[in-house]
Amino acid sequence: MPHQKKPSKHWWSPLALLPLLVSGVHAEAADSTTPPSPSATTDSQASSPECAHFYADINADLKAEMKAGCKPTDAQIGQLMNNPVANLVMFPLQNDYTRVKGGPIGDYKDVNRTQFIPTFPVKLGDDWNLINRISFPIVSEPVNKHIGGLFGDTPQQIAQDPRTQSIVNDPYSRTTGLGDITYVGLVAPSETKKLSNGGVLVWGVGGTVMLPTASEAVLGTGKYSAGPTAVLAYLGPEWILAVFPQQWWSFASSKKDRPNVNMTNVQYIIQRKLDDAGKWHIGMSPNIAINWNAQGGGNKVNFPVGLGINYSTKLMGVPIKYGFEVQYSVIQQSSMPGARWNYRFVIVPAVPKFLL
Repeated sequence: MPHQKKPSKHWWSPLALLPLLVSGVHAEAADSTTPPSPSATTDSQASSPECAHFYADINADLKAEMKAGCKPTDAQIGQLMNNPVANLVMFPLQNDYTRVKGGPIGDYKDVNRTQFIPTFPVKLGDDWNLINRISFPIVSEPVNKHIGGLFGDTPQQIAQDPRTQSIVNDPYSRTTGLGDITYVGLVAPSETKKLSNGGVLVWGVGGTVMLPTASEAVLGTGKYSAGPTAVLAYLGPEWILAVFPQQWWSFASSKKDRPNVNMTNVQYIIQRKLDDAGKWHIGMSPNIAINWNAQGGGNKVNFPVGLGINYSTKLMGVPIKYGFEVQYSVIQQSSMPGARWNYRFVIVPAVPKFLL
């Protein structure tokens, strides 16, 4: 199930490991001319006309700003972290606690999905970057782990798994483990498109691959899947708008008798800045999930809306963003289990090149 969770006695999350994740190495080699350190920037430089010119533009080229001896503002660094194809290393840790209901599930059941999503750029010449994004999910679902092997087929009959009775008696026993790992590669121009209002447009196109790495059959698709992906974002002085679609089609199997994959996931982002420093944003960033192979037209789409808050600051000198959001699915599966409520918590440490 595409990503999209309040704690119960069952949810598990490695959020306590966050302090271990705030170190990283940028993939791009350093320039032959090393820009001055932010701490070495003097007051006279910071108040120079050239620095004032940079500070007036929240979407300024921070590499050029550093070379000019100017220290980027917190608002500029925060804006850089909102750029989905920015030239910086990020270590997002996202936890989704989802309440599931529908079909045979009469009462709410809880699903927890924690994803560690390292994101890093690789320079492709002077004009392009390859943005790499890998998602490592840990999933906890109220599904008996043996359901994936309930039945088999023989030449004369359907062979019943000897664990069938225990599955029938306790179909909702919890299963926790590694889910399917996904990779996204986006080719994006290194220069942003400046707009007259001070905002910029950024974009990237590429592909995505889903690998059948789930530790239990019920936690993954059992298929090798791939497809196209893209991102388009507007980063304005007040608003952040973005759309990030991904599509997967299965092309090989690791588990027999698993259904083919034909799934779309679309994350859309609508956020508004609440303060001049750009530390606080309000808005939403849900994921629309479409399973094109689901039986019944009312079971194909899950469409959530949400409301949340983001706060950007620094931890030991490293930019970091915290976010919390509540989401509700206004379009949901009608006759099968699906997400109803989702509670998302995100922590995003980032390492821009000029901090390395």
